[in-house]
Amino acid sequence: MLSEEELIHLAILDIRLENDDDPGDNSGLELSDEIDPVVARIILTGYPPEKMLPGAYSGKVRISFADRITELYLVSKTEGPEAVLKAVKRALKEEFEITPERRIAVLTSGGDSPGMNAAIWAIVRVALDNDIEVLGFQDGYQGLTEDLTYRLTWNFVSDILVQGGTILGTARFPGYEVRDIREKAVENIVRKQISGLIVIGGDGSMKGAQALVQDLEALGRELQVVAIPGTIDNDLWGTDMSLGAASAANAMIEELRNMIRPAQALRRIFVCEVMGHHCGYLALQAALGIGADAVIIPEKVVVCRSRDLTDAGSLKDQIMVVETEDNFRKRLAKTAALLHDAFDAGKRYGFVVLSEGERLLTNERLDAKYVQQYLEDKIKRWPRTNRPDVRAHVLGYPVRGCPPCRFDIWLGARLGAAAVQCLLEDKTDVMVGWSEEEGIIDTPFDEVIKKSSRSPQEMWNDRPKWQELLELQEALACPPQWRQQLKERGNRFVQ
Repeated sequence: MLSEEELIHLAILDIRLENDDDPGDNSGLELSDEIDPVVARIILTGYPPEKMLPGAYSGKVRISFADRITELYLVSKTEGPEAVLKAVKRALKEEFEITPERRIAVLTSGGDSPGMNAAIWAIVRVALDNDIEVLGFQDGYQGLTEDLTYRLTWNFVSDILVQGGTILGTARFPGYEVRDIREKAVENIVRKQISGLIVIGGDGSMKGAQALVQDLEALGRELQVVAIPGTIDNDLWGTDMSLGAASAANAMIEELRNMIRPAQALRRIFVCEVMGHHCGYLALQAALGIGADAVIIPEKVVVCRSRDLTDAGSLKDQIMVVETEDNFRKRLAKTAALLHDAFDAGKRYGFVVLSEGERLLTNERLDAKYVQQYLEDKIKRWPRTNRPDVRAHVLGYPVRGCPPCRFDIWLGARLGAAAVQCLLEDKTDVMVGWSEEEGIIDTPFDEVIKKSSRSPQEMWNDRPKWQELLELQEALACPPQWRQQLKERGNRFVQ
């Protein structure tokens, strides 16, 4: 079909294409139904205006055809060429804000994160400024496969900038890994004449884009793909910050701050498990934000077998459980001793922030309840009568469903604009990211995927600024009698 070879904006069809004398001939409607819905369609009919559907001259009409509702424009041929020209002008005005030279699409995949809507907002606005039409696929790769799409207009995205989550919806779609299922996504890309795809998500989203490109190449088709890092975990190589991490950290800090007064009043220690997947960034930020006594992150606890970057196996399969649990208990012993000295120095409450990574990587063994029970056992032996009690608390989805903070709005808009610019410059298979030193950067998918799949310790070694933050947290949390220990460990904040 021509619409699969060229970018078609408007189709004008006679209701009868095969036999003008056959009143039952609906071949024009049949062809209209085969054309992708993003193409505006005008149907010419010999019926006089008074016998046409109500509202046919005021815009689109909805008719039932082929067991579904179809939207199109109806024009009576008895009105002459002026009526056809009027319908063409009306359709182009109502359907298109610009006359697009190309068509791209955007989808959000994996977990949602604050700032995704800001990126979508910028993608649409910058694309329209460059005569590019933007389609949005709902629910990630599932929507791409099932053809759940609509045109994103300038006005449609007007007030999404400050909203959390993603207006496009997102989903994890394991079926997409099956090539036979993915063929439907390929068909939709071809049928809609989409020349570029912007994916907002994590490294799994980039792998999905790579698979799509390979399938299209096998058909002799090309597709530019650009990714924007969208994950609260901030665990991707190629960017200092991913969309949503700053907002999630702010939300965690706010929730934990609301627990300080009860902790003071009740003489309580809270063990708070926070999100972050295998990365301790959020835990570290939350600990600094509330002045926690200790923070336990995978980067300082988890031990993995060495593996090549090309190893496709799961990180969880590489965990050395015995060594990891031993490190975890050592960290807890240090935490218990620190809390003992802090309470001796007059403190009434305490916070221990725990990343969920330890639990996820050890089959639910090392969680907040484990830490609670360990600390309770140690506190029972304290030689004092007013011992604190210990409670476990898990911070869940409310912290990721928050509105984007100022930084994530800025970052989303900046990365969205950069993604469109990459398409204009014919770049493909790259993720746009942000570096504090260099500003906007782009990194090849292969590098992002390989380096993001490394062990927490390997990632930590390449994050000197995070190492500095941990040293700062320890220096601020430790009571005076711990000064010598910090100095011996080379803490840069203790001279």
